[in-house]
Amino acid sequence: MSSLKYTPAVCIVGDNYQIIYRTSSDGISYVEAGGKKYYETNAGFIPAFRRIHKIVIPQTELNEAGEYSLHFEECIDKKPYFPVKGPEEIYNFKFKSMNKKDDIKAFFVSDIHGKYDMAKGACLHFGDELDLFIAAGDIIDSSEKLEHIDAYLGFLSDVTHGEIPVISIRGNHDTRGYCAEDFVDYIGTDGAVNTYYTFSFGPIGGVALDVGEDKWDDHPEYGGFNIFEHFREAETEFIQKVKPLSDDYKYKIAICHMPIPTDNPPLDSPFRIEEEKLRIWTRELDRIGVSCLFAGHTHKIGVFEPNGENDRFPHDYPVVVAAEINTKKEERRFIGSALTFRNGRIYGEFINHEDQVVGKYEI
Repeated sequence: MSSLKYTPAVCIVGDNYQIIYRTSSDGISYVEAGGKKYYETNAGFIPAFRRIHKIVIPQTELNEAGEYSLHFEECIDKKPYFPVKGPEEIYNFKFKSMNKKDDIKAFFVSDIHGKYDMAKGACLHFGDELDLFIAAGDIIDSSEKLEHIDAYLGFLSDVTHGEIPVISIRGNHDTRGYCAEDFVDYIGTDGAVNTYYTFSFGPIGGVALDVGEDKWDDHPEYGGFNIFEHFREAETEFIQKVKPLSDDYKYKIAICHMPIPTDNPPLDSPFRIEEEKLRIWTRELDRIGVSCLFAGHTHKIGVFEPNGENDRFPHDYPVVVAAEINTKKEERRFIGSALTFRNGRIYGEFINHEDQVVGKYEI
């Protein structure tokens, strides 16, 4: 009987891959690639009482190997002497290494809100040509139950099969519910809990940001459980320390669930938050040198050029709200973005749940 619930998500953070997978029982685990073993560690221990696993491998190592295997042994009894574990289970996966210098094909989604079957009609647009999958928050509708965030991994499994790298970030709905604190274990993080980070993927370099919730911490909806204002303060310090992206990257992008510099639709109280901090973030993305910010959140696709009527803060890069959802019966639809990075340009197509092109843009 298999203990592996879904094929892994191979998430990009910095210059590393984080292989994230879920088992049905507690146990010890490692990943092997290119003849090397990679472990989760905790002060000399292999964590034994864990069902969600996150193991870091340098991109260069996995790209060179082109395959990896998961090794898992159930923890039967971790008694003080001669602890007992179950038989070893081994799961083998091919991996689509990033060896391209150009013509990268990525698909961007956000705001699926648990409507996985509808969304997959768009997400599978590139078929076997897909090089990168970007999941930009609110893929689930909330973190109310563990089965909801398990379904998040299940969705990534259906799209990537443990073979295609993922950039995964958090949306505001992911922060809600009994299991919201667990959700960060299911996505790429810098360290244990920082849900913002830089990333590198072949000719693409960038920064992933996380606004957290979309209202002030003292909003009664949150019941006094949030300190996202403090979280955003630390993130502001992070982004101010990010160095300008090297010209070695042909493509320089930012990803955030919320389209920070835009005001479409117009934000009213209680959603107009953290003006000073988010203005700094907008300015810092200019300094870092991104050519575009890809976002979601508003449930309405659009391309917002600098100095437009929808600007919330001045910015020198276009903002693409790259996904849309409508669950009303008569208007039911999902739209994501098929992105082709080629010849120094980013060619985008808005793809609906019936795999139809409903709009195009170029950056």
